[in-house]
Formats: sequence, structure tokens, C-alpha cells
Amino acid sequence: MTQNAGKQDNLRFDGVKFYSVHFDILGKPKENADISLDIIPKILYHSDTKFDIIFDVDLFIPDVFKLNLRSVGYFELSKDILENPNIKDQLVNTNSPAIVFPYIRSFISMFTANLGTIPSLTIPTHFFKGKLEEYKD
Repeated sequence: MTQNAGKQDNLRFDGVKFYSVHFDILGKPKENADISLDIIPKILYHSDTKFDIIFDVDLFIPDVFKLNLRSVGYFELSKDILENPNIKDQLVNTNSPAIVFPYIRSFISMFTANLGTIPSLTIPTHFFKGKLEEYKD
């Protein structure tokens, strides 16, 4: 049996969407300004196998700008993985947010670069550990 390199049968990623972006310019860019970054991924289960990872991101540089955005990554687990709760937890709580995060990082870089009023901002990589909080509307 031949297996495709890089193919993941246990977790399917169906894409990411950005649902809201709020941006306020508060002043002129400053060198060495303190950056406050709050990234909170939460999980929303639709069934045993389908779930979303919802990211609320708050990015703030005092007297320069603030950016708030919400993005959602869409996922589905194979039914076979439900038999192994440890692997399921790893895929849901660690792998899924790690898959969505580069899209958020890229969005922020491109968004700030295209504004022209502030320098492009590249946020650092982020690693997710622990159990995600469930999303409640």
C-alpha cells in the first residue's frame, strides 16, 4: 500500500475565513514601541467530527494603532480517530490552531503593509499548548 507523503487522513482542514477586522490608527509610528498581542483560540464543536477553531486577535501599539480581528478555521476529524482520545485531543487543541495561525500572521503582515501609514508588522510564531476553551456566543 502506497501512502501519499504529507497526507493527513485523521484531520481535514477546510480553510479559514476572516469575519471581522477593526482597525484604528491612533498616531504616528514609533521605533521600539511596546506591542501588546492577545491571541485567543477557542473551539466550537458542530458534531463529534466537525469543529471550528475561532481566533480572536487583539493587537495594540499604544498611541500608534489597534487591530481586532476574528477568523475561523474549519476542520473535520476522521471517525477512526474518535477511538483514540489522546490523538484526538492533540489534533484538536494543538495541531488545528497551529494550522490556522500562519493565515492570521500573514493577514496581519499584508494588512499593515498595504496601509502605507505604518510599517509592515510581522508577528512572531506562536505555539499552542493545553486544552482550548469552548466558544460560547
